[in-house]
Amino acid sequence: MLKWVTGSPTVPILGFEKSFSVAFVHCKGGCRCRSAVSKCDILVKLPVHIANENEMKEMMTSALKDSVGFGLV
Repeated sequence: MLKWVTGSPTVPILGFEKSFSVAFVHCKGGCRCRSAVSKCDILVKLPVHIANENEMKEMMTSALKDSVGFGLV
C-alpha cells in the first residue's frame, strides 16, 4: 500500500517531505469510480459513495490489483 500511495517501497530515512492526506471525492449519481492517489502530494482520494465495509474492501482491492501493470505495487 505504501508504494501505491507514495511510489516508494520503503519510508525514506528522513521520512517523507509532505504529510499523508485523504480527500473525499463527491461523484455524480450511479458512479462506480474507485480510489485514486496523487504521489506528488501523497494524497489518497476516496469516493464518498461507498456504502459499507465490504464495498470499500472490494474497491480498494480492485484499485490495488489494477495498478500492478504500471509497476506501482
